[in-house]
Amino acid sequence: MSLTTLISDPRSPVRYWMSNHFPDVRDALTDMRDSLPDMTGKTIPAPGHASSTAGVALDYRLRFYWGHVHLDELVAWQGATMAATAQGHALLKGYRPSRDGELLAWPKAASLAPAAFFAALARFLERHPPAKRQLPVPEELRLARYCYVLGLYEEVFRIGYVWPTSFLGSLPAEAAAKEVLAIVPDERVRDIARMSRACYEPLQDFFERPIVLNPTFEGSIYVGGADGDLILDHRLVEIKTTLDARLDQNWLLQLLGYVLLDWDDKYGIDGLGLLLARQATLARWPLDRVLTSVGAGGMRDLPALRADFKSRLVTS
Repeated sequence: MSLTTLISDPRSPVRYWMSNHFPDVRDALTDMRDSLPDMTGKTIPAPGHASSTAGVALDYRLRFYWGHVHLDELVAWQGATMAATAQGHALLKGYRPSRDGELLAWPKAASLAPAAFFAALARFLERHPPAKRQLPVPEELRLARYCYVLGLYEEVFRIGYVWPTSFLGSLPAEAAAKEVLAIVPDERVRDIARMSRACYEPLQDFFERPIVLNPTFEGSIYVGGADGDLILDHRLVEIKTTLDARLDQNWLLQLLGYVLLDWDDKYGIDGLGLLLARQATLARWPLDRVLTSVGAGGMRDLPALRADFKSRLVTS
């Protein structure tokens, strides 16, 4: 079961543990809200109904600001492999299932839609390197379209199959890359591009700082393989694309949960952050201050908190 689900369920052992160890979380939220800058009139409107894919797509777009991305290491690559296996099983004679991670690079699978898509994306990135810069508008829109498809393929991995109503559901097995890209409505492409450009300003000072993309933690296996959005300069940052810029309790508990799952302190996390993409705002708070505010002591108490949290998960 995912960390988010466990936190949302008031009857789960994880939520019960957090309620006992973070008794002042509401006071902490008030303190954190008071430190946010004024965002009046800054919200980028969303096209149509809210889409969780937008957040995943923007996550992909932002990571390209930090340099070369190994496409075959993306969660979307794994989802695309699953989609290719399901949609093109009749075309995969001779392929060994034990080598699933190599399917999209297998020459005989090159005609499958996911493989064609990733090959086209690799060529685009080679021609238009997006590291540490905003691309000209046409190329930025093109990259946003690629990123939305990456978001769709990541959803395949998260769900385990191509959702019947997904844009991917209408693709023939051997669709060309341009057909894959065409499934994304133009208004959603423009939305990702607008948010990317808005986020460039608050992020540009960090392009030379240490970053970890989609970090997983030693304790992640106990909560459905939980992974964060990014660790930016040792601060754990969650990316939000919601219209409502409010801070909520579950968001804070989720970030604290990730910190607790880092049992071996691999990342040396010393702060929490929130990138409000539609408001072009990056807010950050020292972890010691947050732990003190929620009633958990402070950084000096973090090792004991992690050990106790680990005991709760391992024995549940």
